[in-house]
Amino acid sequence: MEHKVLNSPIQIGSLSLNTNVQTVEPQSIWLTKKENVSQVDQKKLEKAEAKLQKKNEKRASQTTTVKKVTNGNCELASASQQLNRRDTKMDAAGSNKSYDIRIENFDVSYGEKSLLIDASIHLIYGRRYGFVGRNGLGKTTVLQMISRNDSTDVLSARLSEIYHQLEAIDADKAPAKAAVILAGLGFTPKMQAMHTREFSGGWRMRLALARALFSKPDLLLLDEPTNMLDMKAIIWLEDYLQTWTSTILVVSHDRQFLNAVATDILYLHSGRIDTYKGNYETFMKSREDRLKNQQKEYEAQQQYREHIQACISIIIIIQSPELKPVAKESEVILKFPECNKLSPPILQLDDVIFYYNEDQVIFHNICVSASMESRICIVGENGAGKTTLLKILLGELNPVKGLRNAHRNLKIGYFSQHHVDQLEMDISSIELLALRYTGNPNFFILDEPTNHLDVETIEALGKALQKFKGGVILVSHDERLIRVICNELWVVQGGTVKSLEGGFDEYKQIVEQELQATL
Repeated sequence: MEHKVLNSPIQIGSLSLNTNVQTVEPQSIWLTKKENVSQVDQKKLEKAEAKLQKKNEKRASQTTTVKKVTNGNCELASASQQLNRRDTKMDAAGSNKSYDIRIENFDVSYGEKSLLIDASIHLIYGRRYGFVGRNGLGKTTVLQMISRNDSTDVLSARLSEIYHQLEAIDADKAPAKAAVILAGLGFTPKMQAMHTREFSGGWRMRLALARALFSKPDLLLLDEPTNMLDMKAIIWLEDYLQTWTSTILVVSHDRQFLNAVATDILYLHSGRIDTYKGNYETFMKSREDRLKNQQKEYEAQQQYREHIQACISIIIIIQSPELKPVAKESEVILKFPECNKLSPPILQLDDVIFYYNEDQVIFHNICVSASMESRICIVGENGAGKTTLLKILLGELNPVKGLRNAHRNLKIGYFSQHHVDQLEMDISSIELLALRYTGNPNFFILDEPTNHLDVETIEALGKALQKFKGGVILVSHDERLIRVICNELWVVQGGTVKSLEGGFDEYKQIVEQELQATL
């Protein structure tokens, strides 16, 4: 039997109106066509169809979310399709066009301690997210959760894929691309030819960062990337990440770095994650405004409840949702003890020459001095001798030639970036404190004190050093801390120590010129 297709819908209403009219009987009802003209306004119809098409296109462009629901009304969790491994492969093949990441209603715990409860994260493709919050709240744990703890395998597979692609097309450009990244992170041409095993831990961290940047992932996860970098490498990294086209999620406590790189801020606190548009400075202002508004709403509700409590049944009051008081994080406060003023000169190096090997002179005829009012910051590339200079100032290393002069009542408080090495394992903590800190220091020498500190503690450190009555010399790559504290900038370079009158702005300008000339 031959199947035929209906050419047009059968208008039942129209047929019933014409039952008394004689017509020529068709060969088949499936070939019957409606002869009378439609009464629909054509312009209105076209307008409605255009509106419907626009709505469908908008709906299709939105990210679809898959939700898991129990037999009741309780939602357990939801995740975007991009988190599914099968869909990730579809993304790579180009059949799935959205690279947004959405993780909703998830909990994170460490042992018996709940770090996050019913939290959500939405990462929009192409945005650069700064992830901030107090230490110990679970930022690194969240990064590990997102990467599923297999970032090394994924990165290796991605690099292998890239290498195969480069063999087919533009393979000659790969070394140049890698060299640009390595040079930006401080690797000289000679260092780029060295084996990985020849580098120290800090330089291997830079290699890991270079590897991640070279692979160009769709989601770049960075955990404190500036900790092992000098100022020059940080400035290069800021500029490089500003041109990054895919998504970045970076944990950092460097305010200036977040201001330069981040387009959005994820703020972890009170067991949840809040999202703010803008860089870190914008986030700080927005958070303060939000807290003020929440406090006003809470106070207004409390006044309202007190007002109507005497007039209306308490049952009605209970039925309205009760706002909670605004939970403010405790302020971090650091205080240094008072110290006695000393008359100058306090600390001097006169025509100091220092080296471990005569063939490699580290310092040649340096002359520097510091007073009780000094707030000196030392900058320079890694390996230039900044920590060595601090040890000469401390008296831990003796000059080969030249003199170190220190006030007889000078008491220096010293913090090393490798502070674990300062511990003596054969005595108790109380004995160590009694041995190391016999009195109030009147001078601080600090080597990278901000490493592993959160933003709030760095701010507290800056305020405490401002109020300190003694002298301060510090090595730091934290631009904000340098600008807040220092009134003098020393640059260690090429075996010399030079003071820049223009301060950090002049140094940053010099570094940017060097980067432009190199890259």
